[in-house]
Amino acid sequence: MHVKQLVVGSTILLGAITSTLSAQVAQSRSPLHGALASGPYAVGFMKREIRDPVRPEGPKLDASGRPVTTDRARRMSVHIWYPSATSSAPAMTFRDYMFSHHADTATDAFRRADEANRRRFFAQFGTVSDAAWARLTATPLIARRDATPANERFPLVVGMLRTLSTTVTNEYLASHGYVVAMIHSFEPDNPDPGPGLEVAVRDMELVVAEMRKLAFVDPARLAALGFSGSGFSQVLFAMRHPDVDAVSDLESALFDDSVYWPLNRGWGYSVTALRVPFLHTYSVPLSKRENRFNEFESMRYSTRHHYLVDAPGIHHWDFATEGMAASTVLRLRGVNNERLAQAFETTNRYLLAFFNAYVKRDQTELSFLRRDPAANGAPAGLATIRELPAVRPAPTIEAFQALMLTRGPQVAMAAFNDALRTDPQADLFNEGRLNQLAYRLLRQEKPVEAIAIFRAIVALRPESSNAYDSLAEALEGVGERHEALLQTRKGLEVLERDQLTPERKRQTREALEGRMRRLGAAR
Repeated sequence: MHVKQLVVGSTILLGAITSTLSAQVAQSRSPLHGALASGPYAVGFMKREIRDPVRPEGPKLDASGRPVTTDRARRMSVHIWYPSATSSAPAMTFRDYMFSHHADTATDAFRRADEANRRRFFAQFGTVSDAAWARLTATPLIARRDATPANERFPLVVGMLRTLSTTVTNEYLASHGYVVAMIHSFEPDNPDPGPGLEVAVRDMELVVAEMRKLAFVDPARLAALGFSGSGFSQVLFAMRHPDVDAVSDLESALFDDSVYWPLNRGWGYSVTALRVPFLHTYSVPLSKRENRFNEFESMRYSTRHHYLVDAPGIHHWDFATEGMAASTVLRLRGVNNERLAQAFETTNRYLLAFFNAYVKRDQTELSFLRRDPAANGAPAGLATIRELPAVRPAPTIEAFQALMLTRGPQVAMAAFNDALRTDPQADLFNEGRLNQLAYRLLRQEKPVEAIAIFRAIVALRPESSNAYDSLAEALEGVGERHEALLQTRKGLEVLERDQLTPERKRQTREALEGRMRRLGAAR
């Protein structure tokens, strides 16, 4: 069962809830979820420790030079939200989540200091009284600790933990039939952000493999999600992991150099490496600083959805549990409280629709995703969304070669020309690589195939004297002397305008003029 509903103010977005589900939702409502409609599942929360023995941490020798005998395997704690059976355990509170990433052995003094820091965080939105703080920390959410998982298999959403920040989002997704695994692990302090991303990607790879061993995780469906600075590694992970079905960030400054843009330093990053749907969410004020947004637009093999939300006083943390707490329980945002809560709710509803559409293959949710938020019942002007469709990738040079050899020049060149219309920026149309392929086919005694490619290069690069020289050479080799002479003359015509080094121009001229003499004498 899928719940396709979001209440924004008094407006209901899509669908209906059965009486049984209505009772369950009413029982598990939380002020921090606002008007978000929980799905058909109760929610459980658990933590699991995972170790990676292939990545030891700490020195292998102690201060005395003796081998360290304790377990040095990299350690990470995975926070897991999941659909569960009903449970009599009390719902997790804001305070429970506030300390959930700490070891059970953390001292009271340490916890008090951490709590004081979190309370100071909310001062940016206004004064928090003792009574208001006590009310917030006691506020229940909807997950119940260590509840029995539901007896089904659910898609996995993986990411890097931001304590508290995605808690409401994680619970909301879990109630709609997702297992959300957020990894709390040490990342090295490094001035180059690339290595830090690599650590996070490797952590996610390990955690995905371990989570798939759980009876309630569907190993065939996988998504990635991150908020703020914890949303960078998810995009790199989606570029590298072949099983990812969809990826989304919640206001990560992916394309803003002035804030933090480490992706291009991550191993495997390329705008053409992302082959899965991508939902990029941002607030309108911060989106104006995305000076590398052309990177997003250039990810042409990904179906991209660009979601922008706006509201008076909107803040980075309004994409997170902290912002929702400031607007709802603490009521610190003045006349903007309701609008900012609606921004959070609408963003999460679109995130759910995105995952439902591309991970669960729900066509109704895809239609929801493609509609303007106002058409789905959100307040006018609150948010916009636009889709940038994916381009069908051109064949790789290796696939094109295989097609040429197995299906012949006619079929291969038809595919080539079709790809040229749809994906003209592909590596397949690189003159140098095509030239190498054609000469490789000549060496394999495949002149017809090679000549077809040389002709394509001339059509692609009519300003290239080398293209005419190569075609003329191949034609001469099969005895097509008249056409070889014509192509040689064209090569000489464009040579003067060709942007070559003096030495390369001299070599090309010698080759062309030498062929002119041979072919002219042969006539």
